Amino acid sequence: MGNVKKVLINSYSPHAFSRNHENYWDDLWLVFHNGRKVVKLGPCVMSSGYVDEELAMMEEGFAEHSAKGELIEEEHLCNDLIVPINHAELAAYYREEADRYRAMKERFAAGDELVIDDAEGKNTPDIYIRAEKLTRERIEVGLRRYLLERGHFKSGSCLKFVWRRPKFLIRSFPE
Repeated sequence: MGNVKKVLINSYSPHAFSRNHENYWDDLWLVFHNGRKVVKLGPCVMSSGYVDEELAMMEEGFAEHSAKGELIEEEHLCNDLIVPINHAELAAYYREEADRYRAMKERFAAGDELVIDDAEGKNTPDIYIRAEKLTRERIEVGLRRYLLERGHFKSGSCLKFVWRRPKFLIRSFPE
């Protein structure tokens, strides 16, 4: 077994202060050395509870906009700005997003512990973890699997996660 590899985690959520805090998601910034190279990643870690909430919201949006059909309305915003709303396009968007979240739920039901979505870029992945809510321990387990699967560390590496305490805290909306 090799040396202990440190992974520095910068987070501005309560997870940085408390091991027991539970939340649906967290934005993290990881810094670690891979050989001589410094690697910086910015994953967003989300729970399966978050997937359930988003799926419900996407289904609701699809139902609302598909009921209006091909109607195009104008939304009046500030300073005389008029924005056209195409309900057919919005319904298609909500259907596509709902299908994506359903596929994630199916993977979780099939036994996958981790679903990785690199659509935003390889340095800023969305990591979905099968857990109703996230704690620091669940986040670390998911990050360990992600870093090993993506080849950032060799299999069998001993990873130590160091949570940097921020100077200020960003509190998410109450659940």
